[in-house]
Amino acid sequence: METIKKQTVRAFKWNVLSQLANQVFVFGVNLVLIRLLSPYEFGCFAVPFMVFSFFRFVHDFGFTDVIIREKQLDVQTFSTIFWFTAAGAVVVAGINYLMSPLVALWTKIPLTATINAWLSLALIGTLFFSAFDARFRKALDFRKVFLTEFLANVLSAVPAIALAWQGLGWQALVARTVVYTFLLSIISFAMAHERPLWYFSRTTLKQHSAFASANIGDQLLGFLYRNMDTLLISRYIGSAQLGLYDRAYKFLTFPVQQISGSFSKVMFPAMAQVQDDQQRLVNQFLKICRLVALVAFPLMSGLALVSADFTQVVFGPAWKGLAPLLSLFALLAVFSSLAAIYNQVFYVTGQMRSLLRYSMITKPALILVIWLSTLVFRDVFLVAACLAVVSVMSFFPLVKLVASCLGIRAVQIWKDMVPLLGVTLLMLAAVALCQYGLNEVSAGLRLGLCITVGAGVYVAAVFGFRLRVVDEVKDLLRT
Repeated sequence: METIKKQTVRAFKWNVLSQLANQVFVFGVNLVLIRLLSPYEFGCFAVPFMVFSFFRFVHDFGFTDVIIREKQLDVQTFSTIFWFTAAGAVVVAGINYLMSPLVALWTKIPLTATINAWLSLALIGTLFFSAFDARFRKALDFRKVFLTEFLANVLSAVPAIALAWQGLGWQALVARTVVYTFLLSIISFAMAHERPLWYFSRTTLKQHSAFASANIGDQLLGFLYRNMDTLLISRYIGSAQLGLYDRAYKFLTFPVQQISGSFSKVMFPAMAQVQDDQQRLVNQFLKICRLVALVAFPLMSGLALVSADFTQVVFGPAWKGLAPLLSLFALLAVFSSLAAIYNQVFYVTGQMRSLLRYSMITKPALILVIWLSTLVFRDVFLVAACLAVVSVMSFFPLVKLVASCLGIRAVQIWKDMVPLLGVTLLMLAAVALCQYGLNEVSAGLRLGLCITVGAGVYVAAVFGFRLRVVDEVKDLLRT
């Protein structure tokens, strides 16, 4: 029988492949759509998509994670949660449709009501996916996760690009979302070996209601925090500026998902299997934090430094207002990539109420800051700056809370980050000097040389100083 370590490493490799293939493909499709569509069209789509994301997010009421967390998952529990989440998808689709006039009333753009109504179909598309996806992750079968997401991404991109090419902007974005969600359910259903029974138990739901309620409560607060800016900017600043802000934020989530997603999606089910061994939990947690920081620190801080050239080369002159926003969000992503890992500790240790209490303090504060900065400044850059500052401040008590859950001191977590922070600062100094010396050359050439110099200095420093994480990467690749 495979050891937990071998299962985890195999799952991690499949998840890395999934993240690379899916996110790189999505990144490419987004670049094509950005070239074909305007910031205004993305801005009109942003609020209906936020409403859709909210209902997709809550349709399981926090019960899907029970499938992953249960050490011994029986078919009755799986079937109960499967039918509960499927029914939830139908209910929220109806609510989403009825809310369409309210979306238009809020944004003052009639088109958003039409977009929102069409996205109700996408909620129906999520009918079977959530439970099957959780089952795949529970079994650490990330090959199926990869195939499901990749096929859905590829096939949904075809109608989106075709419609965008014909000048049908919002239709392209809607078609991509609707086709994608239906394909997720269809493909995951086809790949699942074990199907749910015609069985439903209210008692089973009650047994897991404490975990689910704390789970959904924390996630709801997080969702409101992540999307309140979109809601307020759409009403008080305008769709064109929202389009810039939304694209900058989405390109923040691309590397965060790429880095943290590869670890956290495997970390939760793998650590759930050793949740009774505190020392193993601590060692695995610290190791994963180092591995995430190894990639996140240089990638995100480097992007913040070269954002002007990156925007000009990759997005084109029509999106030049994106550069300062990318710099702010890239720096925020350094902390977000680690926070995504930290949150998994609460799930594994079952201390969801601690996470909920933390969220009930920090998330409303962040929402208040977003609301005040939007009303006072009416400028997306200043809103992003306020959000970044307060988000970083809220990161510090999170570290202390995670350390308490693991039974260690917070300083132990911080000490692991110091060596990687040092070599990252060295890399940034080299890139800044490169930019200064190449001020007269083209943006494309300067960007390419800065990336080359930065990567070279970082790799040389990591190996030269013989950081512990190097051996951990080698061990991971050999397993």
